[in-house]
Amino acid sequence: MFEVSFKEFLEKRTISLEYSSYRLICDIDEATFVKNIGILFEELYYVLFFYEKEIEVVGDPGLIDDYFSISPLYLHTNPEAIDSFLYLEAWYFLKSFQTKWVPREHPYELEPLNPEQMLAVRSTKGVVWVSAPAGSGKTKTLINRVLSLLNQGVPANRILVLAYNTKAAVELTERLRLKMADGSELGDVVIRTFHSFGNEILLRYTNLVLDLDQDEEKAILYEILNEKHRKVNRQSDELIATFTEWIQKIKENLLSKQEIEKLAPHFWDVFMMYLEKQQLRNTYGYEDMLYLVLSMILQNKGLRLMLQSQYEYVLVDEFQDLNPVQLRLIQVLSMPRQNLFVVGDDDQMIYSFRGSSNENTFSFMKRYSLIKRISLCINYRSYENLVRHASWLISHNLHRIEKKIESYSDVSGTITICVGKVRQQLDTILNFVRECVQANVDFVILCRYQEDVLFLQAFLLFHGYETGYSIRKFRKVRSIFLENYPTSFEKTVRSHRISGIDMVWFSLFKIYSVLETKELLEGFPRKLLGRVFVTTVHKTKGNEFDRVCYYYRNHTSCTSEEERRIFYVAATRAKESFLLCSLQVDSFVREYALNENYRLMSNRMLARKILETNQSLENSRFWASLYQKDVVGIQEKIKYQINEEKELYLAGRCREIEQLQKHILELSKQLSSLREEQLFRRTFKNPKNMI
Repeated sequence: MFEVSFKEFLEKRTISLEYSSYRLICDIDEATFVKNIGILFEELYYVLFFYEKEIEVVGDPGLIDDYFSISPLYLHTNPEAIDSFLYLEAWYFLKSFQTKWVPREHPYELEPLNPEQMLAVRSTKGVVWVSAPAGSGKTKTLINRVLSLLNQGVPANRILVLAYNTKAAVELTERLRLKMADGSELGDVVIRTFHSFGNEILLRYTNLVLDLDQDEEKAILYEILNEKHRKVNRQSDELIATFTEWIQKIKENLLSKQEIEKLAPHFWDVFMMYLEKQQLRNTYGYEDMLYLVLSMILQNKGLRLMLQSQYEYVLVDEFQDLNPVQLRLIQVLSMPRQNLFVVGDDDQMIYSFRGSSNENTFSFMKRYSLIKRISLCINYRSYENLVRHASWLISHNLHRIEKKIESYSDVSGTITICVGKVRQQLDTILNFVRECVQANVDFVILCRYQEDVLFLQAFLLFHGYETGYSIRKFRKVRSIFLENYPTSFEKTVRSHRISGIDMVWFSLFKIYSVLETKELLEGFPRKLLGRVFVTTVHKTKGNEFDRVCYYYRNHTSCTSEEERRIFYVAATRAKESFLLCSLQVDSFVREYALNENYRLMSNRMLARKILETNQSLENSRFWASLYQKDVVGIQEKIKYQINEEKELYLAGRCREIEQLQKHILELSKQLSSLREEQLFRRTFKNPKNMI
């Protein structure tokens, strides 16, 4: 049995795994043990457990009953203490959570998977982080991992799958149903959104009542502010709205006490009073749900251990979009076994306003010593040049995980960029819609902002296309539309000095006035030409379409990495064709359109390179054709006379043809890229052109 001293280990931080059994000697005091419990657990104890070594601990400080009542206030005052408590608990309970399962007698059939997907599916122990760019088969990998766990004998109710939204949860459930012939275990696999999972826990283990009425939350704040200041009246809606937003931000981001005090002096006291009064009211709202669940699990040792024992495997979809509360929740649930599987793409992190951050991803990867990182690098969704251009764009982000993404398809799609005034863009979008409707293809128009959605819906409805809103619904949103859109358009006009924009805007007032006439209301539906899906980039995340139009209104400064990610998400929804409508050629448009490899190449050099590449391509095709004729001739001779020398010659010729074909393919791609670059340069030289 190999002996390991805690004191020596903390100095060296390495452990040899060549032995089958280990005696861990606790030769440090209690304070040092607690201070370093994270290192001792992650880098020593859990490593030995993971590799199935026999472990004996000598001189254990015996803290099992001292540290497991965790105050939720530590979420804001001492998060490091929470980590220490959880690691101490894991230290004492890890062995008792060890389980062995009997494989299924009749295993489910897995789908065909590429090597990276198969590795993600088969890596069932420990923490697994899967980088899954757009179109790389993320959902397919998740589904087959669940099936693989079931095949290994893991009971269905020991598997927890957490999806980011209801649509993703429904899709996972439906696709699992298709793979499970009898469907007997489907109902036992726990597939939930974070909020539905949290709501189930609150309903099952508390007497709290879900209250979706936000007036209740406002009433609590009015009560607190009146108690503290006695000057707040019922007209202080703006102040209450600000405080409500701050409280939500505190909960989602688990802000520290110091960060809370920066919001406003003494706001920590307001927050404490809010939590106290909310508890007395015995209700909770949708936005409070996960914070309350996390607080309850931390406080209640019995509930915590029960949930950790119940869910042996935790799988998380869209990991990049999790906020600190959700991250902390999955960390607690996956303890002490840490069979935690997360899949996501940091390049698609577009929900920072909800607390998500790429820093969360980076800190997550640093937390676990044995984390396995797997990258799915093949895009099965989009044509080759669409993948290439999207990769050019996102590569300009500095705070990202570097990845090489290739398209499964060798086919080139269509990239069209319309740079011009709004009127020209609207004409282009209208032609795009007409072509898509006529071709009967799946298409979408994406916008950055909701007011743009309303603007285009009104425009297309006026031209006879159904856009998902009835005229009566348009009346309801009109006030929001008219209130917000002129302001944002004024910014556009000021920043780009666009003339004639008011003509377009005021024409929308005419559209609304016409739509409200009784005659048109009665006869309008009979004139609809087809349905058009217009939505924001955020709402279509996770979807794919044959053709995509992105109405890119770039009046803001193009320096934000998140804005670039939003552009990237829009571009990667397209399978075959991507239309970009932009007021001007800003940095994002250039990054998407222009190949960085040719940045220093002049137009004359580019033209010469195209000629040289084309000539090389023709020469390669000529020799490939010649060799092919040679092969045919030799094959005819071999038919009548077996000749070893001819067979060797034939094999050599076949290898040369194969190499030439690869060279031809590379040259074809290079030529296509060069011509594309030339075309984009011409467009940007004269933005009135449309390509």
